[in-house]
Amino acid sequence: MSLSRVNLPVREYHRTQQTDTVAGERCTIWSGPQEAEDGGPVARCITEDGIVLWRGGYGRFSDGQLHIHERAVSFERQPTAWSRIAPPREVLTWTYWSRYFPARAASDAPAYEIRWNESVRRVYGDLTYVASPNGGFQMQNSNARLFYSIGRDGNARLSIEIRPQQPWPGPLSGGSQLMQRTALHRFGEMCRWHRIDLAVRWGVVSTCVTDDGVELANATDYNDPLRPDERNVATYFRRGAPPPASMAPPATLFDPWLAQLPN
Repeated sequence: MSLSRVNLPVREYHRTQQTDTVAGERCTIWSGPQEAEDGGPVARCITEDGIVLWRGGYGRFSDGQLHIHERAVSFERQPTAWSRIAPPREVLTWTYWSRYFPARAASDAPAYEIRWNESVRRVYGDLTYVASPNGGFQMQNSNARLFYSIGRDGNARLSIEIRPQQPWPGPLSGGSQLMQRTALHRFGEMCRWHRIDLAVRWGVVSTCVTDDGVELANATDYNDPLRPDERNVATYFRRGAPPPASMAPPATLFDPWLAQLPN
């Protein structure tokens, strides 16, 4: 499921003299400046009252001919009740989706909360919850993912995927090499430095990881005397299961979309 509240840009199409008939409906072909899948301008066949019956484009990198990518196979004019196109109300509640994001302990993985300035990560079992400073967040386990973001214009986007997910990448998941660098002690923990991104030539990228895989710091040492090195250290760390409420979306998550449904 994907929900958005965005300001869509106005597309500039121009009407051509070409027409088509799809499922008994006559439509006029409009051409737009956007690039199609194969590099050329896009095209739409639209009825006089604004219904798109097919989408396609003119191949710039092939033969310059029109290629239809999506075409209506049937069409029927009839009154449509809002209830037939609106999502069920129960889908727009966390109670419906929470069953896909259970918080279960795991004996082979640490449970903790860590903060990097304004960014927060909470881990419990295979469930990871990451909150960003601007109010966005994402949560993921092995079978589901929820992503919520807020754009610079204040509009929100929410997507929920219920399908197998790739494991959340660990700090050493891309390959690493233990470094001869003094271990770091923070929050009663000790982490050792590992070089990562081993193929990088413009600098040394490293991470400081505890024995059970928690990243407490990271650094980039540039091979450039004019560019200062970078080092980030966690500002807070606590082991143990985070409170369940801190690994769930806010109660107002679905409010913008619920407000659009009929009473």
